[in-house]
Amino acid sequence: EVLEIEPDHPWSWLQLANCQRRMGETSLAIESLRQLCRHHPQRIDGWKNLGLLLQQQGQSTKARECLERMVALAPTDAKNLCTLADLLTQMGAMEDAESLLRAASHGFGQNQQGAQIWLRLGILLEQRGETHRAIKALHNASLLEPKDPTIQLPRVGLLLAIGQPEAALKSVNELLEQHPNHLDGLQRKAEILQFMGQNEESLVLCQQARKQDPKRIDLQLMELYASQALCDWSQRDDQLADLKASLRQRPAPSLQQPEIQALPPFGLLTLPLPSDLVTQEIDRWVLKQSGTIHKNVEAKTKEPQLPSVHNGNGRLRIGYLSADFRTHAMGLLLEGLFEAHDPEQVETYAYSISPIRDALTDHYRRSSDHFHDLSKTSDQQALQKIEADELDVLVDLSGLTTFSRPAILRGRPAPLQIGYLGFPGSQGHHLVDVILADDQLIPKELENNYTEEVWCLPHAWSTSYRHAMPGITREVLGLPETGTLFCCFNRAEKITPAIAKTWMSILREVPNSWLWLALKKEALSRLKQLAEQQGVKAERILTAPYQRPVERFIGAMACADLFLDTPDFNAGAIGTLALNAGLPLLTCAGKRFTSRMGASLCKAANLDEMVVDDLNSYQKCAVELGHDPKPCKNKLKQNLNNLPLFQQQRWANDLCALIRSKVS
Repeated sequence: EVLEIEPDHPWSWLQLANCQRRMGETSLAIESLRQLCRHHPQRIDGWKNLGLLLQQQGQSTKARECLERMVALAPTDAKNLCTLADLLTQMGAMEDAESLLRAASHGFGQNQQGAQIWLRLGILLEQRGETHRAIKALHNASLLEPKDPTIQLPRVGLLLAIGQPEAALKSVNELLEQHPNHLDGLQRKAEILQFMGQNEESLVLCQQARKQDPKRIDLQLMELYASQALCDWSQRDDQLADLKASLRQRPAPSLQQPEIQALPPFGLLTLPLPSDLVTQEIDRWVLKQSGTIHKNVEAKTKEPQLPSVHNGNGRLRIGYLSADFRTHAMGLLLEGLFEAHDPEQVETYAYSISPIRDALTDHYRRSSDHFHDLSKTSDQQALQKIEADELDVLVDLSGLTTFSRPAILRGRPAPLQIGYLGFPGSQGHHLVDVILADDQLIPKELENNYTEEVWCLPHAWSTSYRHAMPGITREVLGLPETGTLFCCFNRAEKITPAIAKTWMSILREVPNSWLWLALKKEALSRLKQLAEQQGVKAERILTAPYQRPVERFIGAMACADLFLDTPDFNAGAIGTLALNAGLPLLTCAGKRFTSRMGASLCKAANLDEMVVDDLNSYQKCAVELGHDPKPCKNKLKQNLNNLPLFQQQRWANDLCALIRSKVS
């Protein structure tokens, strides 16, 4: 009615458009806003609302024109600048967004409004994989707004992500001094403490934060993780039930759900969760972490895209992507990887994505044909580098673990992408075509549990044999010099109430036996309490610090008689070191990747008889071996050098033959 009286009345055009939008009459709302902008081209709110509505309708180019007009009218409005930057990011115009934000940051100088600009720039750089530049931008934001949690927390999270927990803890403590009950701050501090191994303190913070929001899923997870790390199973059944219920309520993964929090995938593998829920959350994490740069990447089909080998039957170009070309479990496991490849058959490329470098990194650099440090490059630059090498195959050795860069694999820089060992399970629908295994790790009847195609090698595990450091004895380690010494060096998170009680039953049935664990004080104390409750003296549960270097650790493991594996999540790299030490591994095979690693290792060590199907058989076998462990140890030691586990060149040749057979 007003517009009939006064056709160019700006407020009425704006409110008419709002009413039309809320009634679902989007095209009419857009036309009303165009009328407003036509009659009043200086109205900032007209251009802004029109741009946002066009953006919602997928008309990004027209939306950009409107929002650029908006910014031109108010070049010092930080919020509007961020709105345009968000649109540019969504469009994939990352360089334009960065240029806009950098120019604006200089314009604001020390003005507090500039904090939002630096924050947006830091988030943008993080999305592009430029973590070091992102840290600097987020630091500048925090200097301008030192008391604003929304400014401080992104920097804290990024510091933790790049392996600087002490700096992250200092920053979050400063935040909590200003805002003691800030929920996101409490959650982040609990996460940092877990990363640093301070699980008691983390558990207290999780419980404190959950009083504010009992249904917050990341706090549910972290409380469960902390409890597992402490071997505190008092609430385990309830915690698992609550978590499953929360996961079931979450929507299917989508790029259109920025408000739905993504959960780090690796920890989920430690829990007895249905595979569909784990895959759901892996897909959500990958879509979130790969950023807007790959929004247009179509989901790959089930059939992998096979490469054509360079020069007909010439050398395969195989790239290995890893965050663990360093002194790390996977780095040590695969130390001889590049030397094992036949240079007449394969040209090797190593792509390192970890900011950590050490002597082992230098070894990988020397032994590969081409070594590229991608840790300081953006995701786009990393993609371009890998694509320029024209690989036949890219093998992902890390998966979704620390320092992972899912955007690289999501961008498909190689025609065939393979996942191997570093991530003990499926990586979902978006990253790799194939998962490497053997018929013990992934039997035929379990292949449908994986989104990837399963390719089986004769043996999945392979490493180079290491000689133990001499002179390591039980006496040197402060261990009992007589009796049967059982051991398990798996992390506390892998121990469940069922296996812990089984261990106590074994100790009861094998007189003069001991259980040697690698646990921190709090977890060890609870295991000793359980021992007393189960009729086993607490002093029969032993601990000793981790031995460095790895050759000393192997020498220490050789002092034990039998490695008792954890059934739900088996020994992986630690298992290879145990077998290297001539220490037999007893394992109980389940139905998940994590619960079949031991069976695969035993196959590679010619110890098929050490794989059982249930805890009763596990206990019976452990008791029999506990009464007379020498024959099994002698059998393993006599054949160590010839075990398939230590034939790395054979493994490399098998891999190449498998790839060629699939290509042809």
